[in-house]
Amino acid sequence: GAWPVGRAVPQWFQGEGALGKLDATSFSEFRNMPPLERERLLAAAREQKDQSPLEKRYVQELVKTAKVWGVSITVIELYSQGTLEALANRVERALTFYKEALTRAPNYAPAYVGIAMALTALGKPAEGLTAMYKAFELWSPQESEAIPLLLSKRAYIWERIGNLENSLKDLTEAI
Repeated sequence: GAWPVGRAVPQWFQGEGALGKLDATSFSEFRNMPPLERERLLAAAREQKDQSPLEKRYVQELVKTAKVWGVSITVIELYSQGTLEALANRVERALTFYKEALTRAPNYAPAYVGIAMALTALGKPAEGLTAMYKAFELWSPQESEAIPLLLSKRAYIWERIGNLENSLKDLTEAI
């Protein structure tokens, strides 16, 4: 529902206080968020007075990234958890988080990149390449500076398949 009648808009939401300026979320967007998302944002605001500057920045980046991609904060968190699992060499678990992110946001391109890299690490580079092509298809124009990184990742997958010609082509294009 809407903000309770008779209650003032919290100071943090006006740009002063706990979360500072949240340019990624307006009050009307806040009111239209699913209840769980609103609760997470409110909890983060309440707890932020005890957070380090890095933790505060993390919350702000979650909201900003969710806004850019048009997905929920939960999707960004699932993707981030998948990345942490992949970095810890728990690739199967990473794959689970990336797939869960896609069940909630089927057009979230970074999750396809995660899946592509995880499948490649699991010895399935042909399936990884399919996921990488899907990521290219969906990639947001707002994130176009990431294309060279995507090309280098795709080059790695091509190399794992054994197609050095396409690998070299992608690496050259990335540069």
